[in-house]
Amino acid sequence: MYSTMDISKDVLGTTEFSALLMDNDAQKCSGKFPFFPRRLSRLRLRTIFTTYLVIVAFILLLSFQCGYSIYYGNQELYTDIQSENCSDFNVLEDFKFNTEENETGRIYFIETSGRTQFNRRQLCSIESAARLNSNRDVHILTVNRRFCIGNGAKEILEIPNVFVSYLNISSALEGLPVESFVQKLEDKKKYWNKLADTSDLMRGAVLYKTGGTYLDLDVISLKTLSGYSNCVALETEDVATSAVLVNFDRQNPLILKFMQLQRKNFREGVWGSMGPKALTAAIVSYEAENYLEICKFSKEKFHPISWREAPSIFWPDGNMNDYYWMTILAGDPIGVHVFNKVTAQLPLERKENIYTRLGLHACPISMKTIV
Repeated sequence: MYSTMDISKDVLGTTEFSALLMDNDAQKCSGKFPFFPRRLSRLRLRTIFTTYLVIVAFILLLSFQCGYSIYYGNQELYTDIQSENCSDFNVLEDFKFNTEENETGRIYFIETSGRTQFNRRQLCSIESAARLNSNRDVHILTVNRRFCIGNGAKEILEIPNVFVSYLNISSALEGLPVESFVQKLEDKKKYWNKLADTSDLMRGAVLYKTGGTYLDLDVISLKTLSGYSNCVALETEDVATSAVLVNFDRQNPLILKFMQLQRKNFREGVWGSMGPKALTAAIVSYEAENYLEICKFSKEKFHPISWREAPSIFWPDGNMNDYYWMTILAGDPIGVHVFNKVTAQLPLERKENIYTRLGLHACPISMKTIV
């Protein structure tokens, strides 16, 4: 009696039969890869997996390097002023918190990167705020006690209403809901976004203890900030930015709520958890609890250009620049946030663009060596 295998052998012949057996074995062993033996399939899978890991590692490395460059002072980002050639280093006096008086009229900038001098964009922001608010003191607080006020900065920092002081992190956060962050911020261990978190904590602490206005060092002022009270600025229709906090009373309950949510919502390395996200949540909670609506600037007043479009501010003049320029003017802005996070590596060229147009009006001293 012949088996099916014997019949197949007779019909196909020895060579063809052997080939058929190998084909059947390959299909059984290779699973989803019926055309390749098991060893070849495993090799392909191993190669694909290894390639995937290399790509992921490259993306993570690139992300880290970008974050480090932006937030830990990559020298390439600040080539417009050379710190190593500083001609006038000063040891700054401590900023003293006067908790007895309401300093609503003060304007604050806070430098938390640890660098020893300001770049031209920062000087433009300082100059514009000081010029357009000449009746108000403008305080620049830095976490570096040794600071350069030469190399082009001297003329700006000698404006009568401009003051530069050293800000002690422990003193700033003492007695506040965010005091527990002192050790984390003073620890030399770095994590992505640490500098932004430090800045977000400092602005809330300073405003709560003294009152006043806080502006990011990449906000160009175009009008006076007088005439407003306890105002935040919207970046989109429903998200507030912590880059602009205008004329807050000392110990304002919204700022207190902001700090409480900073402590509650902190996520290490998560962009905005201590800034826009915490502030927006604080506004929603505060308005619901008090059955009122706080003062809010529409996005056109400080953010006529979104962060995605911000690089256009530094492009040489062209058709698209005319469009963005008209967009800015249409909103009749009080200031313009130029989003240093996404524009820091764009050069300040000696060409007419939106930034130089704004600068010639708002900060002519800072712009003298650029245009």
